[in-house]
Amino acid sequence: MKLVRFRNSETGDCSLKKVILVVSYTVLLIACVIRLEAVIALAGRLFSVLFPFLLGAMIAFIVNIPMQTIENLIGKVIPDTEQKSRRGIRRAIAMAVSFLLIFAALGIILTLMIPEIGAAMVSLASGVPAFLEDLTQKILVYFGQNPQIRASLERLTIGTEWENIWDKLLPFVRSGAGNVFESTVSTVSGVFGGLVTAALALMFSIYILSSKEKLGGQAVRVLRAYLSPEKVRKTLRITGIIAKTYSNYFAGQFTDACIFGFLIFLLLTLLSLPYAMLIGVLVAFTALIPIVGAYIGLAIGAFLIAVVNPMYALYFAGVYMATVFVDNNFIYPRVVGSSVGLPAIWVLLAVGVGGGLFGIVGMIFFIPGTSVIYQLIRENVARRLEARGEETAS
Repeated sequence: MKLVRFRNSETGDCSLKKVILVVSYTVLLIACVIRLEAVIALAGRLFSVLFPFLLGAMIAFIVNIPMQTIENLIGKVIPDTEQKSRRGIRRAIAMAVSFLLIFAALGIILTLMIPEIGAAMVSLASGVPAFLEDLTQKILVYFGQNPQIRASLERLTIGTEWENIWDKLLPFVRSGAGNVFESTVSTVSGVFGGLVTAALALMFSIYILSSKEKLGGQAVRVLRAYLSPEKVRKTLRITGIIAKTYSNYFAGQFTDACIFGFLIFLLLTLLSLPYAMLIGVLVAFTALIPIVGAYIGLAIGAFLIAVVNPMYALYFAGVYMATVFVDNNFIYPRVVGSSVGLPAIWVLLAVGVGGGLFGIVGMIFFIPGTSVIYQLIRENVARRLEARGEETAS
């Protein structure tokens, strides 16, 4: 029995098998739409199972950025040869040094920040009531000419309410005392599960880093087995663009954030403003968030300093904005450069969409992702216009 064949102007003949495949996909899609809740639940369960491995892949991708540089430096001491043992030694040393540097940096930051955090908590606990009371009194003075506003502000009774917070919380604490054991078991289980996830992710990342060439070769073999040479070439080219864009973006963004945080720490120390170390580390982390991160760091730092002295907060805001100006115009273009290659309007769109869908993580990851899509579309448009003999200026 002959297979029924259909003509297609672009792909040529397609057999009945392809038609059956399309129909099967359509039926599967309709079934997924009908049982959408079950599909979402299954996807959530699958994500929870795969999360340690996804986290390990992410760790491997981040660690690979400094590991490549370290491995190239070690290559000058241990030249590249055909001997696998030498390449393995070089990779092992580079990997160990990369992990040690990351863990050492985290340890130093925590060691320096924990005393600062403790001091800040004590200061906040003792200073916030007085700060709010003082702020209320100043507002009363400014708006004292308006009786209605003055009466509304006086009804706030901020100081009294702050002092009675424990009295309000005590019944709640007593009512939950019977669940202490269950809460303790739940907390211990959560901590243990987190440690297991972290250990599994770390081992998986080490495996990926130690055999990334082998894994890459296996992936290419699978592609060549199931795809045409042209599709393999396009796939490898797209994955190369994705890897390069994300790697350059994270490396540049992290370097710029470290420089920015160090500048804030240095300036606050020179001006003898409080919480220099704590604010420097916090703004370095918030600087990783595109666009809005700088303002989040400003708000947190200004609040911490305002509790000590409101005038200090004004000094901090002026210094902070001056540092942001220097970073945006001189440091960021040289450190990050054109690694993203995305116009400002698309950066804003990526931040808005990513933040709306996935929060802060979406803001960070959507910019390089949007850059990849923008670059591929721009090249495709240029290629089509060039084929028609038209102008390709972007």
